[in-house]
Amino acid sequence: MSRQRLLLAGLLALLLAVGYWTRAAAPLPPAAPGSPVPAAGASRPSPASPAAAPAARSRPARNIFEYSNARPPAAEASPTTPTPELTPASPVSRATPEPPVRLVALLRRAGRLLAALSVRGEVAVVGPGDSVGGYRVVAIDEDSGVRLTGPDGAEESLRP
Repeated sequence: MSRQRLLLAGLLALLLAVGYWTRAAAPLPPAAPGSPVPAAGASRPSPASPAAAPAARSRPARNIFEYSNARPPAAEASPTTPTPELTPASPVSRATPEPPVRLVALLRRAGRLLAALSVRGEVAVVGPGDSVGGYRVVAIDEDSGVRLTGPDGAEESLRP
């Protein structure tokens, strides 16, 4: 029987100690405006004291769990501050249009020199005498590139 009493007394002492430590570790309530600031080592005022009563009874400025669709009041624009007008620092450069045909690569297949041409975005592998997209390949050379005739009959050269 004395062993049970000893365990019960120890448990009670432990609960009291934990309760005291959690109460002592709790942060101090915010001071009311105009009230003196307590010193760094000052103890917490008791709930029965009149200084703690207004802080405990005051309601927060807003309900943090409530969502409001109301917009905050608009800040008034000061009449002395003019709004600057935005102007571009430099004129916008226009990109040059991509040519309708361009040389992508030169390659060899079965000992024959071929050209990969991009005609209006479509890539085709062609050899001399072949035509693609209205362009006819006249000659292919590793150094000078590809010579071809366009749909209008004009001859042009694409350099590698």
